[in-house]
Amino acid sequence: MILLMGFIIALVVIGMGTIIYSLASSTPQSLQQQSSVYAYDSFNNIKGEYGKILMFGSDSGAYTPFNSSNTTVTAFESNMKSIMSSHGYILNFSWGTYSDTTPPTADATIELFDGRNQFEDTITYNLATGRILYDLIPPGNITDLNAVTWITDGQIKLNWTASGDDGNIGKASNYNLRYSNQPIDTMAKFTNATYYPINFDPDVNGTPQEIVVLGLEPGRYYFAIVVYDEVMHPSNLSNCCPTAVAANWIPSIEFITANDTVNSSTNLTTERGRNVTIMFNVTDKDKEDLDISLWLDNGSGWYAINYTDQTWGQYNTTIYNYTIDNINTTWKYYVNVADGIPGHNATAPPDAPSSYYRVSGNNSTGAGVVMVTAKNSTSFNLSASYWDDFNNNNDINVQYKANISAVWDSSNVTYYRQLLEYMIFIGGLNNTNNYDINVTYIDTDGIYPAANSTQFMWNQTLP
Repeated sequence: MILLMGFIIALVVIGMGTIIYSLASSTPQSLQQQSSVYAYDSFNNIKGEYGKILMFGSDSGAYTPFNSSNTTVTAFESNMKSIMSSHGYILNFSWGTYSDTTPPTADATIELFDGRNQFEDTITYNLATGRILYDLIPPGNITDLNAVTWITDGQIKLNWTASGDDGNIGKASNYNLRYSNQPIDTMAKFTNATYYPINFDPDVNGTPQEIVVLGLEPGRYYFAIVVYDEVMHPSNLSNCCPTAVAANWIPSIEFITANDTVNSSTNLTTERGRNVTIMFNVTDKDKEDLDISLWLDNGSGWYAINYTDQTWGQYNTTIYNYTIDNINTTWKYYVNVADGIPGHNATAPPDAPSSYYRVSGNNSTGAGVVMVTAKNSTSFNLSASYWDDFNNNNDINVQYKANISAVWDSSNVTYYRQLLEYMIFIGGLNNTNNYDINVTYIDTDGIYPAANSTQFMWNQTLP
């Protein structure tokens, strides 16, 4: 970087003494944004350069650089401004407080301006060595730290106003956030509290900042922040004692199922006439009392089975259940749990009652169309499809007769069952006749005989 290379050692001899400009390097003390949020970044590359300020000394041992009539000071400032101007910057270099101590010190303010962004830093010099006294001023402490219970399980939101690098001037370097279940009102308590990482740096003094603390167990939490500058000087503790409850866990509904002793699922299709039991579990990390409801609709509208004022000891170990006897249609259902906070209900499914689970009682075996798949002069090959045979126990009755005969016969019928169809063979026929074929699907449960279905095939001819 060449921005301030003109600050390199120079020798000026005037009047009574020899004034020595000797190299002193350091880093800036504080950073103060003046006119643009990008000012700090714009001038960040010269932080190390403008620290190379040159000392003032004299043969008499007097350090008086703050006398505006001092020709050395005038020449020094003029030289600095010329150098900065050659790099496109306007420089204001002003002296502050002089302290006749051991060693003597002086404050100086450097302000750079490039026509758009302005950057300012206040530094303190050891006038005996010409070096900057490395950041004697700690950051300002945060005075308005606030904590509120947040909207998601186990979260607390913190917000505050950023302090500065030197008191309330500039931008500090990092934060140390800690929390405890007890007030944090001393540095000893702060040290023993639980550290929580903040994944961003402090902003310029006066800037609002916030963070959401995640993963807290139920309970009340106290918070404190200590601010650090670039050399890890700490601020005082933030204001005491912002506190909030890590709560708002929405109750959870788990292990929902509908069971007919043979089948089990959330959305269950079963055979009509069976009993179906709906079961579910409920828990809540807050251990609050809950109102629990199972909502049902069999086509006549929603109604609730309520379990009110359930304590944690009751619901935490309970498998809630409700049995629908002799199911004969489709039932809709969902579960709702309320913990007393308005709008803080849990439902399963999550967007119930817009969506819901189902239990359907089906009409036994579904019957497909009977088809002739092959034939010759003495036989027919048939296919009879079916579906929804839950117990794998349906059956068929096959009869045939010649059109000229009024007598149904099944003596020459054989068949075997496949997964979704019956394969049927009818033999011993005569191709001089036309035949009628009658195939009846039978639900052998006998629960709904009216659901049995008969398929007729008229005037079937043989080759």
